[in-house]
Amino acid sequence: MPPNRITFRTDMVRAIRAGTKTQTRRDNWKRWDGLKPGHLLWVGESFAFLPDGSVIYAADLPDPPKPDHARTKPGVTRWRPGFSMPMLKSRLTLKVTSARIEKLQAITQEDAKAEGVETIAHYRLLWNEINGNLAWERNPLVAVICFEVA
Repeated sequence: MPPNRITFRTDMVRAIRAGTKTQTRRDNWKRWDGLKPGHLLWVGESFAFLPDGSVIYAADLPDPPKPDHARTKPGVTRWRPGFSMPMLKSRLTLKVTSARIEKLQAITQEDAKAEGVETIAHYRLLWNEINGNLAWERNPLVAVICFEVA
């Protein structure tokens, strides 16, 4: 199976790089069905091209801009969201260690920490921020993907 793209917000990219995020939940679980240990996922993250063709990553900046905002750094043409990152510009590859399907609210305290947050309550806030108000209450089936940096 060729590597799949998986996108993360800037704060979650930082947590992955710091080793505090080793798990993610994805709402569109059917897209991830069949994912097995050993599969590789390349990370898409907010970035911008510099005039020389190199890339700057929002996660490397102390006060990162939001994707698609106007120029915020000299020479940066436009900040782009992770889903538009070319695979060759990705700097992080994740190796799946386990994958399962479960209801969102089955998350444990240990899982919340592996998601890069302190508590289930914090994870609930994060989930709603990413997926929309009251998304937690829907309690959808989600793909739970555990990983390590390859």
